[in-house]
Amino acid sequence: MGKTQNISSEIQQLLLKNTVMSLKQLRTELNGRPRSSLFRDFKKVDLISSYTHTGQYHALNKAAKFDDNGLWIFHNIGFSQYGSLKKTLPHLIDNSPTGMTHKELKKLCRVEIQKPITDLVNTHTVTRQLLPSRIYVYLSTDANKAEDQFQQRLTLSDQALNITLPPESIRIEILVEVIQAPNRTLDEQVLGSLLRKRGISVTNDEINYVLVYYNIKKKQILK
Repeated sequence: MGKTQNISSEIQQLLLKNTVMSLKQLRTELNGRPRSSLFRDFKKVDLISSYTHTGQYHALNKAAKFDDNGLWIFHNIGFSQYGSLKKTLPHLIDNSPTGMTHKELKKLCRVEIQKPITDLVNTHTVTRQLLPSRIYVYLSTDANKAEDQFQQRLTLSDQALNITLPPESIRIEILVEVIQAPNRTLDEQVLGSLLRKRGISVTNDEINYVLVYYNIKKKQILK
């Protein structure tokens, strides 16, 4: 029992020092500890495993810096507060005001999503509808919510359908600029000019997409 507790403590110390480590790296540091024993040790530590790289990377749960999508990308290694990729995709889709396309999900998760998204559709864990652009948008399984998502998606311009959401940091800058801009305008041209003057690289279409994504009506003046 004491040895197991020591190993668990060693794992915590290693992860505190290195933030993220692979199973192979941990085994090396622990003198080649057998995989089966190491997996038992993991149960005694509050760990998260990557949804990328076949779950081979691990980190302490308290070290994770999840974004507003529940994702944490560390040196191209993806972690999710929901667990595996298959468990994560339904949450991302359900929480999106406009549903999500394959391209958007792939860019957001930074990993290929074709097989898990197909499995999720086949098991009715998510739904999908074909857009006029002949692109599928993945939607909630709640019929009313899915209809709202689809209708909101249709308000995006055809050009916007060919882009994806900018990174979270840029989205925050856009929303902050909406609050700070004169008369709190929602004109993407005005907002784009103000943002670019501050050195933020963003297109007017991306701004328009963000405003629609967050269900902020275009040209509306915020009260």
